[in-house]
Amino acid sequence: MRDSIRLHLDEALRGRSFATIRPRVVEEHRGLLRAIERGNARSAATLLRAHLSEFHGT
Repeated sequence: MRDSIRLHLDEALRGRSFATIRPRVVEEHRGLLRAIERGNARSAATLLRAHLSEFHGT
């Protein structure tokens, strides 16, 4: 699983500076964690899809 995620991230970040996008990534992760902690599966799923689509380019 880790290798799959790493490959995906390498492809998604190609040509981008992680230092530039890091603050947004951290905030998105925090929002996702808050939704999970609150037990809000629908919100967590929505946030995760949005987060992944940003880096997948869809």
